[in-house]
Amino acid sequence: ELSSKKAIVVGGGVGGLAVAGQLARAGMKVSLFEKNDEVGGRCQSVESTAVKGYLWDTGPSLLLLPAKFADAYKRLGSDVEKELKLKRVDPAYRVVFGDNTHIDVGYDPVKMTEQMEKFEPGCTSNYYRFLSCARRMLDFGVERFVDRRFETWPQLIDPIALVPL
Repeated sequence: ELSSKKAIVVGGGVGGLAVAGQLARAGMKVSLFEKNDEVGGRCQSVESTAVKGYLWDTGPSLLLLPAKFADAYKRLGSDVEKELKLKRVDPAYRVVFGDNTHIDVGYDPVKMTEQMEKFEPGCTSNYYRFLSCARRMLDFGVERFVDRRFETWPQLIDPIALVPL
């Protein structure tokens, strides 16, 4: 019976909060430890002390795995679409260089390469190679870490799980 078990969750970011909530919902007594003054990890805002009412979002700049958020809400007995109003922003963000030139990072690879070619002519094939590698790394990370259950210490620190990296 889970009600007689205790769990410790280290880190009050999105993942830690989701895990702590799921364990508590299952009946466990959960203690959550967070090093910062507030939980939320990168999902926080900082209020300006100079301009009243102005906030900076500390991140995340991208919601990389929206299906994982939806799944976490479902496991907590809720619905992400009822709780959050997510809106895709394009461009996702702007990278500004020291000389004040910039690239708007968006979702259209053709628009991205058009911008990047201005800075580094001929870079398109390398950019597409980068995107391919990034996709493989994302898929690997989701399979090996996000979707994996760690039920023992050896599973958590298994160096073989990192070999393809």
